[in-house]
Amino acid sequence: MHINNILVPIDFSDCSLNALRYALILAKDFKASITVINGYKIPMPAADINYTFDPSIFDDYEKEMRDKFALLPQNMPELTMVEVRYKVKMAFPVEAIEQEINNQNVDLVVMGTKGATNLAEVAIGSNTFHVAKRSTCPVLAIPENIASRKINNMAIAVDLNEREEDWPLNMVMAIARQFNATVHFLHVDDKPSEISYDQAWEALAFKKEFEDLENQFHFIESKNIESGLEEYLSTHDIDMLVLMPKKHSFFERLFKGSVTRKMILHTKIPLLTI
Repeated sequence: MHINNILVPIDFSDCSLNALRYALILAKDFKASITVINGYKIPMPAADINYTFDPSIFDDYEKEMRDKFALLPQNMPELTMVEVRYKVKMAFPVEAIEQEINNQNVDLVVMGTKGATNLAEVAIGSNTFHVAKRSTCPVLAIPENIASRKINNMAIAVDLNEREEDWPLNMVMAIARQFNATVHFLHVDDKPSEISYDQAWEALAFKKEFEDLENQFHFIESKNIESGLEEYLSTHDIDMLVLMPKKHSFFERLFKGSVTRKMILHTKIPLLTI
């Protein structure tokens, strides 16, 4: 798989602009184009209030956004090194992103996220979470304060209890091979010493698929998926974590139990959901 088109939603916050910087690194390495999109919804009064709609409100907003787009290269000269398209869309941010994914050939969405300490920040994190949950293409969540850097180590959370013929790893393989990264496969289990023959065979299959890259398989003992993953990440120099919560029933617990949402809100490294 090759990454050709990266979608980056921005609201001009530091969080979203940092995600754009990260996306530019990927775009440059993959020779991909970037679509920068700003979705907006102007609040309307309640229906029982007499209100005369002025269409110029939307024109003024779009002009303001396009003026901001025009100024971006001054602070981010990397934008001049790749093909970039700018779009302003009248829709709630999540809806604008979904529409763009459905109507264009988007390979990857790159979004900013930040730790939640108040309701406004929860809303930002929620947008990223809801896009990750509903998107038909991979979503990469970028923490606000992380500096863009080369990807040397990728950790992939896998479930050996779910045997699948089509694990959705094309995007992971593309990124890992582009950066020649070491891949760390992580299986979290409360009894890792009781791994079955089938599970061991599945682990070997993962290693075989990534045989052209340095890779490791780790069995992590923990009754809690989030805790098991965070412990490994805290003791290894991991540059990106990959979750597959949309594909396998085991990882549905990540979404249903809000683990993925927590990790998106509090992640300290880029988090790729596929």
